[in-house]
Amino acid sequence: MAENLQKLVDGFAARFNRSVAVDDAGMNLLAYSAHQGDVDEARITSIMQRTASKGAIEYSIERGAMEATDIFRDPPNLDIGQTIARIAMPIRYENRAVGFIWLMESDGPVTPELHAALREMATEAAFLLRRANALTAMRRDRETDYCLGLMSNDLRVRREVVRDVGEERVLEPADPVVAFYLYTTGVTVGSDAERLAIAVSVDAGRACTAGRKAITMTTERHGLLLVSWPAGSTDDLLRKIGGCIHEAAVGVGGTAADWWVGVGRPTDLEHVPATHSGARRAAHVAGALRSLGSVVTVDELGIYGVLSEVPEDRLRSALDPRYVQLADHNGHDSVLIDTLEMYLDNAGSVQATSKDLHIERASLYYRLRRIQEIAGIDLTDGRDRLSVHCSLKVARLIGLRSAGN
Repeated sequence: MAENLQKLVDGFAARFNRSVAVDDAGMNLLAYSAHQGDVDEARITSIMQRTASKGAIEYSIERGAMEATDIFRDPPNLDIGQTIARIAMPIRYENRAVGFIWLMESDGPVTPELHAALREMATEAAFLLRRANALTAMRRDRETDYCLGLMSNDLRVRREVVRDVGEERVLEPADPVVAFYLYTTGVTVGSDAERLAIAVSVDAGRACTAGRKAITMTTERHGLLLVSWPAGSTDDLLRKIGGCIHEAAVGVGGTAADWWVGVGRPTDLEHVPATHSGARRAAHVAGALRSLGSVVTVDELGIYGVLSEVPEDRLRSALDPRYVQLADHNGHDSVLIDTLEMYLDNAGSVQATSKDLHIERASLYYRLRRIQEIAGIDLTDGRDRLSVHCSLKVARLIGLRSAGN
């Protein structure tokens, strides 16, 4: 595919005496011609890194690149180093963008002949990319089957899949495996851009594994990367892989606040459900709280790790009635509830709490007195403090309180 695509690019460039580049749908550079005129920092970055910068990807997506059906223009944008406007033709297959042809506007205007040639080139490129995508899809389908088999509730099924992946050497059967789970809280679930972001992100994570064997699976809302994790693998590498996944998701999918990566504990291949479950819970808790970071391991969840294993309806019914009374009186995100949580987080330290809240001690004492009056809580009673503290955390986890408030 690469050789034929390069020939297509070189032929077009020679015919029209223009610089030409072709990206895939993730704006990774697939082929480009020699430059006929000026270039800018954005083009140099694309060639050197074989992919557009995060800012350039976001800029094109925001301007509707994924939905475009004909030629479009990306104006200059100094923030991303693009001093020359781009002319682009989407490469589409089955009503989806599978790539883009890029021209530099400084090379000259778009004539009717050039426009027609771009359409013809996009059709030929779509055929080439379709073949490449078909091979990729076959690999993805096979890896999805492996992932689903390894996560089966039936141990016999898992053992059969362990044997298969060992024979095909897609994972190292003697090594533990770690799950990386990408989750989105975005509102455009199932959109082309979001599906693309998930697929690109797990592949980006695979590329950061330092040569370790890995398999992936994606759905409309999450992506899964299973990585062989031999003895001696470091936490730094674990963080690097998680960071690669998140960075790619943000680069293609947009807002950082919509993407979360959870990481499970290493486990043997027969017990993949354990590392998958841990990674999934870590990602969902991170998305619910928005205060633990964008890449979170299951071991970093603390009390939330325990709470996240309990069904939401049971958590809601277990809320301390005194917390509910305080929330009903003032709202789940009221100053009094925030004060109560900070006070309990600081183990009842008036000095630390007043400092964190930037208020005088007298003001803090007044708030604590009001809390006890309204809710009937005795803040000198350890049992009351524990019960209400847990309710505060549960309320965040199930979305009653603003994430990261």
